[in-house]
Parts: sequence; C-alpha cells; structure tokens
Amino acid sequence: MKNRRILNHTRQTRYVWAWLLVVWLMPSASLQAQSDRLSGRLRGTERVILRGSAHPLAQPRFDLGTAAANLQLDSLALGLKKTAAQQADLDQLLKDQQDLKSPLYHHWLTPEQYADRFGVSQNDIDKIAAWLELSGFQVLSVSRGRDMIQFSGTAAQVEQSLRAPIHRYQISGDEHFANSTGPSIPKELEDLVIGIRGLNDFGPKLPRPGRLLGKLSDLSTGIRPQLQDGQGNTVLVPDDLAMIYDLGPLYKAGADG
Repeated sequence: MKNRRILNHTRQTRYVWAWLLVVWLMPSASLQAQSDRLSGRLRGTERVILRGSAHPLAQPRFDLGTAAANLQLDSLALGLKKTAAQQADLDQLLKDQQDLKSPLYHHWLTPEQYADRFGVSQNDIDKIAAWLELSGFQVLSVSRGRDMIQFSGTAAQVEQSLRAPIHRYQISGDEHFANSTGPSIPKELEDLVIGIRGLNDFGPKLPRPGRLLGKLSDLSTGIRPQLQDGQGNTVLVPDDLAMIYDLGPLYKAGADG
C-alpha cells in the first residue's frame, strides 16, 4: 500500500512539473514580440522582381493584348516570409506537438500566439499596408497569423505600382487574364515577401461531363469514382475529406469547423 502511494505521488509530481513547464512556456511564446525587419518607410526607389510569379500559361503565343485598365482584381494577396529562425522554431514546435513525451504535446496555439511567434511584426505589417494604400490599392484584411495581407485594385494599378502589365490570354477557347511579367516590389521587401497571389484567373479545369462519366467505375465493385482535373490530378471536395477523416459524427454533434 505504501509503495502504491509513493508511485502515485511520483506520477503526480511528474504531472505537476510537466504542467508547470507548459504554463511557463505559454506566456513566453505569446508575449514574444517579433523584431521589426523594416528600418524605415518603404520608398520603393530600388526594385526587385518576384521570380516565379508569372503563370506558365501566360505565353506570348496566347496573348490577346492588354486587359482593360479598369479590370478589377479583388483577390490579391501578399504572402510574407518567416525568418530562418522562425521557420526552425516552427518546425520544432510541430514535432513537439506530436511527441507524446514532450510537455508541448497537443499544446495548440491560437492565431494570435502564432502571429507573435512566427508572423511579421505589427509595425512591419503597418508599413507594408501603408505602402499598398499609397500605391492606390485597397487593403482588405490582414491574416490573424500576420503572414498575409489581402488587398484589391485594378489592372492599371497593378501595372503602375507592381510594374506587371495584365494581359488577356486565349487558351483552348477560353479567355483568361494574367500578369505578363513578374511583379516588382521595393527592395526593402525582398526578404519579407514570398509572392503575390491573385494576379491571374487560371485554375483547375474540370473535364466535360462525358469525359468524367468515362472515368467512373462500377460502384458494385467497391471502387469509388474519382474526379480528375484537366491535368489528370484527382480532385477532392469537402465531403471527400469528411469521409476520409470520419467527420460525420462531429457534424452531427454540431461542430462546423
């Protein structure tokens, strides 16, 4: 009986120490303010081109000419980079969160805690947002993790501020728009910006109904049908994910994700 009490006391002591370690780490993560990476106001006198930001189908042979200046681009987004130290810290946290022996096992972060630890500083966010607005764009929102800024503007504003003309392209009978060259940004942002999303309207093209039906197998064999895009990639929809991860009971319990 005495040994059992000692064992229980030892287990409780370990639990308390592990819990205290988690509590000690939590405020350090949530209160850790990021250092500013921009020393001053963005001037934009020197520019750099974002490589890889032009769609591969935006080719001269498909080019129909410049898009209308007032073409509205409502889904623009500036993706922001982590520092090397932040990325290493995040990689380690992800490992710890899945390690049963770690005091950080399943210790999830709120978006705000993530932002304070892995995002861009609020001061830098404000400077980037101010530069976008001075360039004529409308800043729509900043992600809670402070790693993306959503904004909108016209084709004319994109050409003038990002130096990326928006052209029209005709491919396989369909007309699209896209930037004909890689956008450029102030050099001060070179180590902060990953890329810019929303400069084109290219997306996966679903096969024609006849082609899709040709890919459906007999359900009696137990093989489920698969939807494929024009490149032969299998497409998943939300119901597929719910089936794969058995989310039905959660939906029935009222969880909405």
